[in-house]
Amino acid sequence: MNTKVWGPILSGGVLVAISIVLFTMYSFSLLKSNPVAFGTFSVSGLDIAGIALAIIGLALIMTGAFMQD
Repeated sequence: MNTKVWGPILSGGVLVAISIVLFTMYSFSLLKSNPVAFGTFSVSGLDIAGIALAIIGLALIMTGAFMQD
């Protein structure tokens, strides 16, 4: 295992962690604005950014796992 493997895995992990923070921020903003509307899911820019970061992060993790010797 070298940096060729761990570089994409760790950077992908950081991106997935950021996406989790974005999803949590979105959930708290929904809960703060109207607790009854928490069950309704509306796609916003924060959601799309979180989904995109999660997909890119998971792709990096899988790329690093694929590069193992």
